Amino acid sequence: MDEEVARKLRKGQTLLPHEIPELTGADTFQQCYQAALRFLSYRTRSASEVKNRLLRKNFNPEIVSQAIQQLKDRNLLNDDDFARLWKENRDVFSPRSRRMIQAELKFKGVSPEVAFKTTESVDDVDAARRAAAKKIKVLTGLDKEAFRKKLSSFLVRRGFSWGTIKKVVEEILTGISPDS
Repeated sequence: MDEEVARKLRKGQTLLPHEIPELTGADTFQQCYQAALRFLSYRTRSASEVKNRLLRKNFNPEIVSQAIQQLKDRNLLNDDDFARLWKENRDVFSPRSRRMIQAELKFKGVSPEVAFKTTESVDDVDAARRAAAKKIKVLTGLDKEAFRKKLSSFLVRRGFSWGTIKKVVEEILTGISPDS
């Protein structure tokens, strides 16, 4: 319950009928807000993810909107920051194509404009090289054609275009370092 509302209450106090909805509304808002904070405590989320989660928990849509707005006002919920962190995480741990990262962000509820702006700096060839460098370790020992096929399939699943895949696979097969 909101601290301000709680300070007005005293043990044994009789409430008037018009005061009860106000108190229950304040309590419901706090429950919704606390649920959102718990959901955000694990990792950053998009506003859409938080909203959908709260609605699935059967909170009133109006209260959910108020909670989302308060989180945004306190800078605890920011789609620009979420998109930037998502892109950086993908870049470091699981390189993907610009197109794939944009699709993931849109799926998470980030606006197409924010997704596009966030991924402008992604270099698909560099990302494909880094993804391939990790996969090469698993594919060593295969013949040239099996290596080409498995590495190409892996890069397709990461969202890279055929032109990028062909370039990176040929570099690796001709002995050019994937780090260059």
